[in-house]
Amino acid sequence: MSWNRVISLIAISFVFLFLSSCNPKYPDADLIVRYTLDNKEKFDDNNKFSIIVIRTPYLACGASMQKYDYEYVLEYSRKNFAPPIYILYDFDLVLYGLDSALYEGFHHIVESPFVLDSYAYPYIPTTFQIENKKIIKWKEFLE
Repeated sequence: MSWNRVISLIAISFVFLFLSSCNPKYPDADLIVRYTLDNKEKFDDNNKFSIIVIRTPYLACGASMQKYDYEYVLEYSRKNFAPPIYILYDFDLVLYGLDSALYEGFHHIVESPFVLDSYAYPYIPTTFQIENKKIIKWKEFLE
């Protein structure tokens, strides 16, 4: 009877160790990394960089375009993600009205919204850190 308990305890500990060692994975990580591989020239062939994705929902205008606090997104990403940091957005108007000192030092990439849709980039402002063709960490900035 005691051997059964020992074996059960060992089996449960192995399952717990296995589950705790699994790293969470971003749902569309393969598509997002594929975009960076397909557009290496935009990212200067770096192996370690971060991307801030800022998108405008379709048919958005006026106050709905400023739904998120982009100043917070830029400051948080600057402090917590590895440089160089690229801002990937679909319209020039997204950063309109922000203090230009906030986004100095970032690399800007304007891309078609249809291309960003095909690579499954989210509409929620999100920052990804990519190292060696893998997403190491990410942060979604909800309202």
